[in-house]
Amino acid sequence: MLLVKIAVLMLYNIRFTLLYQFSSNTVCGYIFLFVIVFLVNQTIVFGNLLAS
Repeated sequence: MLLVKIAVLMLYNIRFTLLYQFSSNTVCGYIFLFVIVFLVNQTIVFGNLLAS
């Protein structure tokens, strides 16, 4: 379960980095944000399935 938490934290860090990096280009920022949030949600769901 620690690996899942680490992966989620890494994804959040990547999301914020991309958000700052692409803040000048709003469309790219929103697309990357959507993709990263989707991946984070999938990771959390998968982690919950493993935990139960």
